[in-house]
Amino acid sequence: MIQQAPEWDIAFNAAQAKSQQFKADAGKAMPDLFEDGFGNAVRLMQATLEYGAQKYEAHSWRNVPDGISRYARAGGRHRQDRALDAQETGTESAILGSCDLESGLPHIAHELFNLMCQVELAIQKEAEDSGVSRKEITLALVANMKAPPQDHKLRVTA
Repeated sequence: MIQQAPEWDIAFNAAQAKSQQFKADAGKAMPDLFEDGFGNAVRLMQATLEYGAQKYEAHSWRNVPDGISRYARAGGRHRQDRALDAQETGTESAILGSCDLESGLPHIAHELFNLMCQVELAIQKEAEDSGVSRKEITLALVANMKAPPQDHKLRVTA
């Protein structure tokens, strides 16, 4: 018999409660999901950041006038170049093989970098406009996260 998984339940069962006895980390961020899950992609994006630091200066992306829109356009150009390469080669999507001519790094790594710049600059602008720290803004955005739907998970019972 197939049953739908139960709704999201933030209440702890006895085993979960006991696991919190010596280390209360329930509900806290799990950076290993990002680090372990996307280590290779992060390394490619980091190489892009390092390339920019060598070409310009470390963290100079933070000081680009009208940075949010300029990084949006730059990311769009890399996305277009990747799409053009995919059309030219007849592949559905040129993920790693479509590289920036100047840096030699995949266009998609540049896209990631440009997206990260946009997010960071938007948080920085919000902090400057509101007088609230970047950390507080980020935590408030994270706190807005809703419980994910669970109805797609089916459980098979005997």
